[in-house]
Amino acid sequence: MLKSGDTILGSRDYDSIPHLWIALTDPNEDGNIAIVNVTDFHNHEDKTTVLKPGDHPFITKESIVLYQDARIVPAASLLNAMKNGRGCVPRESCSVEMMHKLRTGIFASDHTPNGVIEFCSDSWNTKA
Repeated sequence: MLKSGDTILGSRDYDSIPHLWIALTDPNEDGNIAIVNVTDFHNHEDKTTVLKPGDHPFITKESIVLYQDARIVPAASLLNAMKNGRGCVPRESCSVEMMHKLRTGIFASDHTPNGVIEFCSDSWNTKA
């Protein structure tokens, strides 16, 4: 079962380059989770959450969290992709400190989709 802080190395729908995807929430009653990915620092304008080497074992250069690409997905689809070898590989979980940065960034970034903000707010019982 995927839970908040778990990570997966996988490709986005429109990009064949594997990115680190992070589960922001535990699955809700429908089995859905919010996820976001980490990408190259220089390719995007949203610098709300900057990650550096050492923040996570996969991160080897300055990177950002791509809040504009955050999404809500069925946890089962990611688990099936990992189980069936369809391009998703589990990686090390995030630290408590890194998750705090990500949670803060969800609400701070002007690029986070409203549906993801609402989903996370409901999941974490917080006000957006």
